Amino acid sequence: MFNSLRAFPEWHNMSDQLADAISAEKSYRFAEQKSQMNCFAEFARKQPEAINDLLFKINDQIKQIDSFNKDSYESLIKLKAELEKMRPINDEIKAKRANHKKAQDVSAKSISNAEKSEARLNAAKAKTTPEPEIKKLEDNLDACIRQKQTDLATLEESSKQIEIDNKEYKKKLFQSYAESIIGFCSQRGSSCSSKVSYGEKIEGFGNQLPFYEDSSIDSLQARLQQLRSEPIE
Repeated sequence: MFNSLRAFPEWHNMSDQLADAISAEKSYRFAEQKSQMNCFAEFARKQPEAINDLLFKINDQIKQIDSFNKDSYESLIKLKAELEKMRPINDEIKAKRANHKKAQDVSAKSISNAEKSEARLNAAKAKTTPEPEIKKLEDNLDACIRQKQTDLATLEESSKQIEIDNKEYKKKLFQSYAESIIGFCSQRGSSCSSKVSYGEKIEGFGNQLPFYEDSSIDSLQARLQQLRSEPIE
């Protein structure tokens, strides 16, 4: 709701969502790194000898992947910075549209002044108004007409220019957005493709893990069943 009150609300919504994505990815990297530290090493160490060596090898591969996850994280930060370039493009067209609106308002006022001046002259002529006063009203009408013509010519030129400016704005905005996204996708894609070989190694080690019968499973299932049967207040 706050963004809807700001200039260029669509951009601000996009920027906020990217900030959330960056925060989420940062939390993901932190959690992933933490999972590969002492807790995992202690877990692997306590496993039967037939599998703990494989677990350590898997862990080593996951640690290698983290450098590519860092690249992916940094690509989001770079994308957010690149998309900042869209704001001055929007600021520029806003200023040009404001100038065009001013030209519209000025010409509308000139038309109104000319109409009012003509109405005053006609009303004066319908009455016994002294000639000097009539001459003064005629001069005023002539001045109003000249000003109206000048302002209408300015508006016509402004209308042609704003049409060009609007087309150029759309082109610049789309180009800026496209270049940012293409750069992001390229960097992100490179990071992901680099992780494939490590994933294949992890898959290979995982396929070598023997079946392990965990005696604690039965007690855990019994406890789970017990919890499910307890009434909910």
